[in-house]
Order: sequence, then structure tokens, then C-alpha cells
Amino acid sequence: MIQKNDQGSHKDRHANIGFGTIGFETLNYIAHHPQLADRPKIMETPYVPTVADPKKKVAPYAEEIKMLTAQAFDATMMDRLSQG
Repeated sequence: MIQKNDQGSHKDRHANIGFGTIGFETLNYIAHHPQLADRPKIMETPYVPTVADPKKKVAPYAEEIKMLTAQAFDATMMDRLSQG
């Protein structure tokens, strides 16, 4: 888990799905909660920098959506995307 800022720091920082302080299980629970089924969801997560060129960044959204659709966390996602 990568923690960008402590709670109360007055910073709005985002982590990729499952890699932040909230965790995948909680986000997955919210995404699939029956009372929220008809509510739109907005994905606001950072691009992933590549190892070969940190200035080149890859959009993680397709992979994050796959995880939420499958309701299974992929701990290798960031490493795979960073190879890029």
C-alpha cells in the first residue's frame, strides 16, 4: 500500500484501485452495493509511470474495471502496467 498523505493533511490524493488506504474489498463492496446499483461511478485514479521512461505513463482504467467486474484484486496490476 502506498500512502500519499496522512488523514487530515488537507490533500486530495488518489491511489489506484486497491493500492490505497481504503483497499480493494471496501471499494468493491461500494461498487457492487445493491442500493448504489443505479448510481454512476467515476474512476479518478492516477496514471502509472513506466519503468523504462518514468515520463511515459499508462492509463490503468481498463485493468481497474476488470478487477471490479471480476470482484478480484490483482496485486500484479501496477507491476504489469509499469512494464509498459
